Amino acid sequence: MQIGILLYSQTGNTLAVAEKIRETCVAAGHIAEIRQITVEGREKADAPVVLKDIPGTDGCDVIVFGSPVQAFSLCQPMALYVKQMKSLKGIPVGCFFTQGLPKAWMGGNRACKQLRTLCLKKGADPVRLGHIHWNVAQRDEQIADLVSATLKFVATAAPQKS
Repeated sequence: MQIGILLYSQTGNTLAVAEKIRETCVAAGHIAEIRQITVEGREKADAPVVLKDIPGTDGCDVIVFGSPVQAFSLCQPMALYVKQMKSLKGIPVGCFFTQGLPKAWMGGNRACKQLRTLCLKKGADPVRLGHIHWNVAQRDEQIADLVSATLKFVATAAPQKS
């Protein structure tokens, strides 16, 4: 199965988690590729967003979105990216989030709802695979749980091409 891990990472934390997902999926016999969204000249989270690298979903049987939580919301680059996407109909979609604050109610839950709303408009209902709180002692355990949840999701996500 071809897994596309589509992400935006400003500090490298989300990318580090995606690498662990990719490595584990490949070890399980899947083809997994990280496709990173990048932006032009964005130094601050509240600066206007101009997408530079806009990865496609060609060949993906499953998509996993990875995004940081910024300003108690889904980060602007991920929101803009999903708004510009073509249909996701028939593609199983999962998602994970990283954030510095220690509780999901400090923006993570809202980010998940925002991504779900955007994906529903594209024909997919994403499964929340995990939420990594970067500045807590349980971070490594959260990442391990996310990787495990992702493997289970991929195992049950049969391509539903229409």
